[in-house]
Amino acid sequence: MKPSESQDELKKRLGPSIDAITPRRALDAMSAFYAEQRADDVAIDQDGDMLLYQWGVYSFTKPESFRLGITRQFIVTDEDEPYQDEPYQLHLTLHFDPTPALRQLERGSEWCRTPEELADFRRIVESSAPFKALADTKPSRVDLRFEQC
Repeated sequence: MKPSESQDELKKRLGPSIDAITPRRALDAMSAFYAEQRADDVAIDQDGDMLLYQWGVYSFTKPESFRLGITRQFIVTDEDEPYQDEPYQLHLTLHFDPTPALRQLERGSEWCRTPEELADFRRIVESSAPFKALADTKPSRVDLRFEQC
């Protein structure tokens, strides 16, 4: 799979009602996608295909929301320009109303650098306070986007 095809591939795994997914379902889908589908033109042993879990209250866009995000990051090796690797990210972000309890959770992130680390990464995510608080909660909004960084 080319990284540019990753959004369509993940959509297939998420099913038709992406707006109804919970953090647990998002983690399951992204983890399976990462475990089962390798990306072309990346050096996985050089951080070329990683997962990132992020959380916190953000107001980049209105309205402000508490976000739980799982991102797959690809660093595509450009053979024509040997020192010009191109980073891309596939973001799956779930937005929740920022309740007082969620506002008390500090922003944070965790990386999974290789598929071999996936089981430990899942344990970390599933044991995190934000995930525990929202694991089976329907978000107010879900964003899925692919971008070059």
